[in-house]
Amino acid sequence: MNKALKSLSLILFSICSILGFNLSADALTLDSDMSASDITIQSGDVIDGQNKYKITGGFNLKNVEDVTIKNVTLDGEGTKDILVHLTNAGDITIENVKFVNYTKAGIYAEAFKSLDVNNSSFDASDTVNIGDYPENPEEELIKRSAAGIDLNIGNGAKYDINIDHINITNNEFKNVTDTATNSTAGAIKIKIKDESRVQNIGTTTISNN
Repeated sequence: MNKALKSLSLILFSICSILGFNLSADALTLDSDMSASDITIQSGDVIDGQNKYKITGGFNLKNVEDVTIKNVTLDGEGTKDILVHLTNAGDITIENVKFVNYTKAGIYAEAFKSLDVNNSSFDASDTVNIGDYPENPEEELIKRSAAGIDLNIGNGAKYDINIDHINITNNEFKNVTDTATNSTAGAIKIKIKDESRVQNIGTTTISNN
């Protein structure tokens, strides 16, 4: 992209940010905090927070390929249950991302081609404690799931799933455990939910977490 087109692109992005238009990014480098609802992620997108900015809310990465989210804080503000939800996704890379204030999972995935999560942190300290929902035990249990990464592979799938690889490396997990007997809390959870739909899972690497 030449300098003139690049400058025009940045100007248009700034205008859209100010006016609150829904944004689609090819390579979206944040220059301010943003809401996830103002960003439409498409295949090939790279979201870069420059280690300065945060995105509030969460993303549902459905039917997208080759998406990278890096150098940003994803903040659920204590109300968003899942910050990155993968459904029929392609190759997804999460690099140097801080997941905070979510109530169910930082990353929840049912179907994807590959997942790389590196050098990121997951803090579930804002998760609702067991006992806060005495009138609805099921809701109480869901709220206390508080997983950092929850891969529930094949859940609700209507098609075959082939996973090339899963890499979860060099990450930090905080406040994802609970002593209550009915807690489903955990740092990293990988489950095959529907074996009939999962045709292949390639190399899985979990290290230095």
